[in-house]
Amino acid sequence: MKILEGLKQIPVLILVVSLGACTFGRSKDTGVTLREALEVPPDLSRPAGTEPPPVAAPTAAPAATAVAGERVRLERDGALRWLAVRDEPLRVWQQLRDYFVRHDIKLVADDATALVLETDWIDRPVNLGEGFLGSLLSKVHSSGLRDKYKVRLERGRDPATVEVYVAHQGLEEIVTEGGGINVVRTAWLPRPADPRMEAEMIGKLMTHLGGEGSKAVLLDPAATESGQRIQGDIHIASEDLDGAWRRVGQALDRAGVVIEDRDRTTGVYYVQYRSSSGKDKKRGLFDWLRSDSTLSGKEEAVSVDRFQVALKAGTAGVLVSVRDVRGEPATSAAGEELLNLLNRQLR
Repeated sequence: MKILEGLKQIPVLILVVSLGACTFGRSKDTGVTLREALEVPPDLSRPAGTEPPPVAAPTAAPAATAVAGERVRLERDGALRWLAVRDEPLRVWQQLRDYFVRHDIKLVADDATALVLETDWIDRPVNLGEGFLGSLLSKVHSSGLRDKYKVRLERGRDPATVEVYVAHQGLEEIVTEGGGINVVRTAWLPRPADPRMEAEMIGKLMTHLGGEGSKAVLLDPAATESGQRIQGDIHIASEDLDGAWRRVGQALDRAGVVIEDRDRTTGVYYVQYRSSSGKDKKRGLFDWLRSDSTLSGKEEAVSVDRFQVALKAGTAGVLVSVRDVRGEPATSAAGEELLNLLNRQLR
């Protein structure tokens, strides 16, 4: 009898379980069904009026980062390397500025209008081994070398891209008085720009922008045509105007000449040049770069001049000339200094 009474309860239990399952599929607070409609097999049509509600598309990432891996390209012309970035110049400038800020590299110029970034002098680190002692000795020992970088952006030939150039400047500490362990005075004097340092920095910036920075490593750079002085101008043989434009811009950056403006369509750089013609004759052309105390209080003697550096394509290459602010051939001593400085950088 008890068995029969138990069997009579089975339908009741089934009903209770079914009701519980329905309740479980609803929200306790609102009673709205949480489970989506059952999937219809791909070979069957969904009954009319039973389509599930549309799913909102995910919010797209900003264009600056959404395709970062695809928008950065490394370009090369001989030993010269630069980045071509498919983006707006100001946004690229801001991202590059962020790289230096994140790495605690002091900037002495961060001009968003001119699209220029320039670092302060950076002491070249010395590696004297691992561990606490090696780290301590590395911090107190000087390599005698300093580096600085100038990053310049300009709109590319393709209006949808911006080109990023990196120029290196170097200083070396030279003993000017004393010797051995009895060094009395030293001075920091310029050393030639290092294309490998430029390539290394380009690689870091390329990685920061989302590209493959390892491609920027400088290995066996191809030679480029050197500039030669002819009749007051510089002649760059076997070079088109586009290539010469990049080389002259790089030469100006390496020489520390300030590019105030530029017009790529007409081939003119508008520059500010710190001339040595008005300074103490005992000081050299690059002495304004020195950082020893003997130069303190004398910087006001440096005169600043403005010039146009003009490029003109010819049948056998490109002519580079220095003009005054009116566009006439520069005849001043400062203009001659600038032309000689450019000639040295282009060799």
